[in-house]
Amino acid sequence: MSLVTVTGNVLPFTEGKLGKRTTFNTGTVRLALVIPPRANQVPSDRATGLAVPTHYDVAVRWNGEFEFEVRSNDSIKPAGTVYSLALMVPNVNVVPRFYAFDGPGPFNLNSLTPVTDAEVRESQVQELRRQLLDLQNQLRELEKI
Repeated sequence: MSLVTVTGNVLPFTEGKLGKRTTFNTGTVRLALVIPPRANQVPSDRATGLAVPTHYDVAVRWNGEFEFEVRSNDSIKPAGTVYSLALMVPNVNVVPRFYAFDGPGPFNLNSLTPVTDAEVRESQVQELRRQLLDLQNQLRELEKI
């Protein structure tokens, strides 16, 4: 069960739409696990096999900061998962961004480069290829019977 710390501040995501002296009385940041298409399993911890949460919500502090403890992507099965970041803050409309948290962390989302859509698709293609190879190997084993 590999947990990593993820931190950040809402203000840089607003691209200057809010003043630096803005205070936050309300708001939530959500990290949601994005599973590769056609993944035929519940996301689970690679080490224990136990199911992992598919989303995490945390309140935005008065100064816009937030902090999570989440599973690292490299500890989740199936491979190829990423997290989408959604800001649910009044007067803030931000297109969701995708992040992969591989390794021990900590990760600061204000300095971490988001994963591009192409990278998300490539990791999902790699996972589908791995699943296909597994199925082919299972078929070979069945043909031997």
